[in-house]
Amino acid sequence: MSNHNENNPSVMRVALGVVSADTVFQLFKCNRPIYFAGVHVLNGANIAQDDTDYVIFTLKKGTTTIASFSTKATGGDGALVADTWQALTVVAAEAKALNDEVITFEVDVEGGGALDADALLALHYYGG
Repeated sequence: MSNHNENNPSVMRVALGVVSADTVFQLFKCNRPIYFAGVHVLNGANIAQDDTDYVIFTLKKGTTTIASFSTKATGGDGALVADTWQALTVVAAEAKALNDEVITFEVDVEGGGALDADALLALHYYGG
């Protein structure tokens, strides 16, 4: 049995594929409390910061945001660089998900913002 903790989290990768419209991925229902140590997105193409063509990523437990990242120019977090893992900002107070909470990943696409066929999500987590 492995000992996963804050310094040695489990990693779950999810293939997102092409996303060109708002999409909600139903990831899992927790069967025990877990902590999210990190959340990352990878895309094969650049997505520049822009107020018309942008993408917002949100990891949620129910309706509560655990982590997010936006490529929107106004109030956003930055651009996505092709083939580079981008960390989402984890809300420390919401990093723990309890037993029976449903975890989803939302991709909000505006204008020409889109993910390509190689897009991936990586969740770094450990039991709590």
